Amino acid sequence: MFALIFIFSAIFNLNSYSQLGGQSSYSFLNLPMSARAESLGGIANSILDNDVTLALQNPAMINSKMHHRIGFTFVNYFSGINMGYLGYARTLKNIGNFHAGLQYVNYGSFKQAEANGDITGTFGASDYAINLGGSREFGKLFSVGVNSKLIVSQMNNFTSVAAADRKSVV
Repeated sequence: MFALIFIFSAIFNLNSYSQLGGQSSYSFLNLPMSARAESLGGIANSILDNDVTLALQNPAMINSKMHHRIGFTFVNYFSGINMGYLGYARTLKNIGNFHAGLQYVNYGSFKQAEANGDITGTFGASDYAINLGGSREFGKLFSVGVNSKLIVSQMNNFTSVAAADRKSVV
């Protein structure tokens, strides 16, 4: 019976995949950098208060209540992975609200090895994004915002650089 099941499954096998790696670049940008946003399911679209860390996800939420506020987040993941965010917001009268921040993920140290398994050293990997954003409030119920990001990704001797932006309305 076992041999029959084995032969049947070998003839009618299906392809299966365990992971979908390599589908996108800079996926660390999708990680919520705010504990508050994470507790709300990973995204907080329309909370208008003084939480500077929410400005990273939705630049239209940068508002005058954040004036001279600093936000800091640090997460110590498993296996030596750390991530964090530091942001500052300021309001300029008759111009708008502005935000600057640094987002990072450090993946720790990895063993570097030859194809035959000989260890030749160690290397690190990390991702960084410098965020600059601004918003303009139109009354109490409507605001428009934009974030621009300079993204740097490093792994061993390789570095990639990119730019991104996000526009939003609340």
